[in-house]
Amino acid sequence: MLGATLIGCVLLNFANVVARYVFNTALFGIEELQVYMMMSVAFLGAAVVTFRREHLRMDALVHRFGRGTNRALSMIERVAVVALVGFACVQSARFTWQMVQINRKSDLMEIPMWIPHGSLTVGLFLIASISAWRLFSAPRVDEHQLEAPTPPTMAQATEVRS
Repeated sequence: MLGATLIGCVLLNFANVVARYVFNTALFGIEELQVYMMMSVAFLGAAVVTFRREHLRMDALVHRFGRGTNRALSMIERVAVVALVGFACVQSARFTWQMVQINRKSDLMEIPMWIPHGSLTVGLFLIASISAWRLFSAPRVDEHQLEAPTPPTMAQATEVRS
């Protein structure tokens, strides 16, 4: 679904370029729609990345600590994510509800503004929910992540290349 939305953005951009440079006309509102679509892809995609545990991390030092320290840091990280993203989700939901109440629409395409703001809220909710589930189901879920990967020895590295 997210990939299809991204492809849709590319197609809209292509259509806009063709309209401008071939037919000397503008497709009003296409950029506006693209921004909302990309925002939705970013926040819903962030939830997918959170679920897959593929988010960027600064863990160069973490692998040098012991198992207990890693477990404690993992718990602190989860608590921080749940608290901060949960707070952002509540604020986003409040703002989205305001957009519903005042029936705010976008300037050019008259898209109901609760839709793009709602996708932000849904993405934040999913990230907070996934993180909360991992917080309360730890440590049995993340045992495999606590082990620091050992770098290959020179002999192993040359075996792989051969």
